[in-house]
Amino acid sequence: MQQPRLNLPTSSLRDFIPANDSYDWLIFTATTSDVKQKIDALALRAVLCVIRLAAGGIQSIYLNSTNQGLVVSLEKSVPIKFNEATLKLLREICLFGSIEMDMQVNSLILRGQK
Repeated sequence: MQQPRLNLPTSSLRDFIPANDSYDWLIFTATTSDVKQKIDALALRAVLCVIRLAAGGIQSIYLNSTNQGLVVSLEKSVPIKFNEATLKLLREICLFGSIEMDMQVNSLILRGQK
């Protein structure tokens, strides 16, 4: 609310910079050199942590940047299955982070809302 008065940028979106914002369990595929998908770094980090926690015992999460958005998948293309409480939490994070979430069988596609 104070952004206009303080002459702050109108967008508080902070790009995800792999060198600064990544985790040791987050594996970038070869095509993920730039994660500029209009997704806030903090919101993306929260989504990734919930996925890892819900996947229970999984060692790595894979992130790929495509023309569809950011594709999140589990190791060895394990199907992504979440209980209702986890889905609700993911939806809430995505709502507050202005992220569109599309569940696939083996992946989750994240896009910044336009």
